[in-house]
Amino acid sequence: MENISKQGITRMRLHEGLPRQGPGSDAVTAHALSLLPAIPSPARIYDLGCGPGRATITLTSILKQPVVAVDLQQDFLRQVLYAAEQNGLSHLIETQCGDMTVLHDQPGTINLIWAEGAIYCAGFDRALSVWRPLLAEGGIVACSELSWLTENPSTEPTAFWQLNYPGMRSVVHNVTAAEGLGYKCITHFTQPLASWWDEFYNPWLCHIDTLKLEAEQDQDLRKLMDDALMEINLFRKYSHEYGYEFYLLQKSN
Repeated sequence: MENISKQGITRMRLHEGLPRQGPGSDAVTAHALSLLPAIPSPARIYDLGCGPGRATITLTSILKQPVVAVDLQQDFLRQVLYAAEQNGLSHLIETQCGDMTVLHDQPGTINLIWAEGAIYCAGFDRALSVWRPLLAEGGIVACSELSWLTENPSTEPTAFWQLNYPGMRSVVHNVTAAEGLGYKCITHFTQPLASWWDEFYNPWLCHIDTLKLEAEQDQDLRKLMDDALMEINLFRKYSHEYGYEFYLLQKSN
């Protein structure tokens, strides 16, 4: 913890205890998985940027194969291991603390890389470039990414996301980029609004409410809370213009 900046610690405080660190649901994970071609057995499967492990548990439960869950935060990995134990999946789930772009597998050996709500940490293009040599023939990357749903978004969300996620692109641009990096887009779909509210924004609003007194004494926390509330209110107004798009990509020859 001593190597984490004060701002980093404050940011972790703002997000701690949430069921998810971004939009998603078990149903979305299962739906995305149902759209993929058959996964070989045995397979080498990663859940990268796994967070507290909700997708990890769903993947492992459905595939009934070993999954390696990777995250930079050891606290999240502890939550993954606890969830694995609670769901009787400890024998199938391995955790690794590290960078999602630094995998030590031999080239051509990974069958499935899952990166739900996490690929932005490395950058969409950079992550796909790094992962492609590691994928086996026909290997798959399944990732969700904040994306514009229109080619002409309004000024207010454009200004906000240019500041907070300047790499954000339209769905069409992301598909084109993936194809240019050596992938075939199997399909893609926009996550439903419920996946934003039920397990992400509504729990986050409740958590923010519990931090109000603490924030009166902590300007950094107050600023992060204000930014979070701005983000949530922006989505209320413009959810028709941007969302989380799930991209299912297969390594092409």
